[in-house]
Amino acid sequence: MIGAAKRKSISPSGLTALWTILLLVVTLCLGQTRVWGFEITPQPASGVFTPANPLSIGENYDGWQYDASDSLLAAKATPSLVNLNRQLAAQEIAGGHAFTKHAAEFGFKNQAQMATHIENVMTNPTMMRSLSNGRSAFWDSATGSVVIRNPSAIDGGTSFIPKNGVDFFLNLK
Repeated sequence: MIGAAKRKSISPSGLTALWTILLLVVTLCLGQTRVWGFEITPQPASGVFTPANPLSIGENYDGWQYDASDSLLAAKATPSLVNLNRQLAAQEIAGGHAFTKHAAEFGFKNQAQMATHIENVMTNPTMMRSLSNGRSAFWDSATGSVVIRNPSAIDGGTSFIPKNGVDFFLNLK
């Protein structure tokens, strides 16, 4: 017959060798995260959003956490990062003119006392407002004090007890 293919069969020993090689390849490559040179990125469980990196996590003025890395989706942030941000901001504010100019109003003896007060007001404000130029204001009715966070200022903002109390806070722009 012209053009007819010859029928070939694999011997039992050849078939066993082929199965052994196949089993060896599967066993050795099963734990790998790379396939043909491309790395497989582990994905979070469905419905769980993870930030690109811990520094991309922030907090909106209304207290909801967000992931600013590359998404508008809410991130699942650890509270310690948010608290650290507030703590550092409070230390920055207390380390500036707020302490030298306003510590006596509160009766604070050192910057650490003022930083603790500022952090408490920022964490549990009676009221909070967004102001112009990226600033934010926090009101504490228990002490009658205001904290103004200004990331653009060299000392990060200020804290004091205004003479007109809450009216001062409500009229901030």
